[in-house]
Amino acid sequence: GSEMCIRDSVNAWGFGFKKGVIPDSVQVDSLLRQVGMNKLALENHRVLKSDTCITLNFSAIAKGYACDLVAAMLERNGVENYMVEIGGEINVKGESQMGQQWRVMIDAPIPSTDSIIHTGTAIIRLTDDGVATSGNYRNFHKTDVGTVGHTISPVTGHPVTTRVLSVTILAPDCITADALATACMVMPMDSARAMLNDIPEAAGLFVTTDSDGLWELHPTRGFPLLER
Repeated sequence: GSEMCIRDSVNAWGFGFKKGVIPDSVQVDSLLRQVGMNKLALENHRVLKSDTCITLNFSAIAKGYACDLVAAMLERNGVENYMVEIGGEINVKGESQMGQQWRVMIDAPIPSTDSIIHTGTAIIRLTDDGVATSGNYRNFHKTDVGTVGHTISPVTGHPVTTRVLSVTILAPDCITADALATACMVMPMDSARAMLNDIPEAAGLFVTTDSDGLWELHPTRGFPLLER
């Protein structure tokens, strides 16, 4: 029965609805056996799970999808110019009240959990785009083994350790941007940049730190970086 299930990875690391303790390697290995889309099938609009312990977590796409739904509602009601923003994910259309393309400031990845610190690393101009940013600088907690970020690698079962602080993605809709941003956070930066270069309708901006702790911006081709 379900009482035999070890919690899913997100909850096990303390980022879901249950506050977890740090899982040991045996628990992580057990959790990884429940990871992978290949363990799911879709039949007659029903999701079939090969293991009853498998849980689905939509936090990588939920805010982006919600932005797209609100945008679609505005379109149905004849709104031609809008910006929808939910938790940092954005969907824009047309132009701003200034009669120009929308200007979006990308937040600097300053660590904070209790208050949101808004300092810009870059400003972009865009229209008819979805924008999503993924990073570990807002959702993390400190443990006795160090700081644990909320992006869990499906390969290792552990929170991702990377020098990439955040990834901002532009795509035709926000659900796509949201999914790609999270995927890029769990991949090595070179692999993530190569993936984006193979998707002509998407572009990305990676923010890393150098050895002195200074931010470095790495836009892929086609990313409309305007000013610092």
